[in-house]
Amino acid sequence: MSGNSDFKLERRTPKPFPIPGSGKLFVDFDTTMGTITCKLLETRVPVTVWNFVEVVTGKATGTPYIDGLLFHRVVPEFLIHGGCPNADGTGGPGHAVIHEEDVTNKHDRGGLLTQFYVTKDTGGSQFMITEEPAPWLDRNHTIFGEVVAGMEVAKSIARVKTDKKQKPLTPVVIERAVVYRGQRMKES
Repeated sequence: MSGNSDFKLERRTPKPFPIPGSGKLFVDFDTTMGTITCKLLETRVPVTVWNFVEVVTGKATGTPYIDGLLFHRVVPEFLIHGGCPNADGTGGPGHAVIHEEDVTNKHDRGGLLTQFYVTKDTGGSQFMITEEPAPWLDRNHTIFGEVVAGMEVAKSIARVKTDKKQKPLTPVVIERAVVYRGQRMKES
């Protein structure tokens, strides 16, 4: 969130997730290259998940915030990074949440959905999906979900051609992010 001095740090207590239904909480990232499905770790890191749900659904921002944004940074065998409205890692939704630590979660494998922070307590809308273990991210970035389907899509995104700043030359768009419980009901 560097470059965005207007954000407000919110030390909020999460409310019940505004997602109807029963079962586990998931997010689908429908991208121009396919869908990535992640299970959200709502009981382990409730503040981080709550913020993400509110950003995705638009409750925190007035409109679904992730829809139409890019995976603006991709690094093969490391991660894909999205959720920045400026498409360069400097923007956010106008608020930030505290860095929530869960010492049991380690970046010990690929497929982890992780909150991006520039510095502590700057989490907002940006997130990363790891492709390989990345232990240097431990304690600096909160893991709040894990890929359960579409890892091949994430790996394909990580391998698109990029410029020197690791930005894809052909935009990879998050057309829609959908949060749901149980099983997603696809629109016809």
